[in-house]
Amino acid sequence: MSASSRLLLSIAVILMAGLTVAVSQTLIGRSVQFFEPGTSYQTFLVPSNSTQVVTITLPSGDGTLLVDKGSGASDAWLLGGNDLSGPADNRLGSTSNNNVIFCVGETAPTNRRLELSSSANAITVTNGGELRFAEPAADGSHYTGFKAKAQATDIVYVLPSLKPQGNQALKVTHVAGDTVALSWANVGGGGTHYVGERYGGGIVFWVDETGNHGLIVSMVNISAGAAWSNVTNAIVGTNDWNGAANTTGILAQAGHTNSAAKICDDYTNGDYGTGVYSDWYLPSRGQLIHIWNNWTAVQNALANYGAPAELIAQYPYWSSTEYAENQAFAVNYKNIWIPNAAKYDAIPYVRAVRSF
Repeated sequence: MSASSRLLLSIAVILMAGLTVAVSQTLIGRSVQFFEPGTSYQTFLVPSNSTQVVTITLPSGDGTLLVDKGSGASDAWLLGGNDLSGPADNRLGSTSNNNVIFCVGETAPTNRRLELSSSANAITVTNGGELRFAEPAADGSHYTGFKAKAQATDIVYVLPSLKPQGNQALKVTHVAGDTVALSWANVGGGGTHYVGERYGGGIVFWVDETGNHGLIVSMVNISAGAAWSNVTNAIVGTNDWNGAANTTGILAQAGHTNSAAKICDDYTNGDYGTGVYSDWYLPSRGQLIHIWNNWTAVQNALANYGAPAELIAQYPYWSSTEYAENQAFAVNYKNIWIPNAAKYDAIPYVRAVRSF
């Protein structure tokens, strides 16, 4: 090996105040120093002319790591298993084949402990401890710490699986019991939304002049054969641009039990990395035309995401805008034909829309 010799310590865990070496940790440099609480330390030194890898293997069972310091053995030790009955000083280390537990100061399992659990895939800091990230530069005396306040129950924050785009921050988008889902959201005030953006549980297909508000179409068809409504003797959805208002009117009709509007109102989108929402509605005729006006951008965004997202079909889709007591408008994306179909007709598709 070169002068910048590599010392590979293949150990389960060695913990001493100031430095921890984890499983199969590779360190670059000529020496490793283990500090005691005062100023003294132990050193492993690799000669500059070393030509081989030096491996120190500790016993898998209970045992003591001895380091000759002239007047006897050091206070460093290693226990195989999770028995925390070792010396009550601040140089404790306890390991097993699965979990790694670091203890400082006391031997009780809940006191001043950092536990790396392979079975739970978790890192736990107990007794009010905090997880600290030391600065990589300067003298290492400053750090950033994270510490949980007193709380009544466990709280789990689930990070999004996808990386963010520019000008995005984490936002709470769904809470289920003690689990909080975080998603990437654009930072307000910048007017950064655009047609074709994957946002708010779907794809943006229209934005206003500020770039802060717009309309989102669902990532999937939510029905491929639903009647417009079981009520066919009244007109309540006359707005050509406000599908939300039309949907509210449809659901409020006397005798209403099922409709394309209800399918949208009951819909909660799957998690596509931009949040989970339940405020969807059946789009108006004008809102469906907006999708056609931005057809390429919307379809490309759906195609780029891939399954389970679905392209918008070139077939009729129900709108929430009515033509007559027994007829409503549909928009056919094959040739942007806008027919008025019987409300009991179950041919048109249904795609949900929401506003932001």
